[in-house]
Amino acid sequence: MTLHRLGKDPNSPDGKSPTVYYDDVTDDYMQFLPEVNGAGAHDA
Repeated sequence: MTLHRLGKDPNSPDGKSPTVYYDDVTDDYMQFLPEVNGAGAHDA
């Protein structure tokens, strides 16, 4: 499997759009979201 990085939305505020990759073996697109630190996290 080879992933080809297609990029991010350059018009996204603060550069927080997902990064899109293309998998040439499965002919599928994948999105990797930027890491979110602490959003929605609750201490138990």
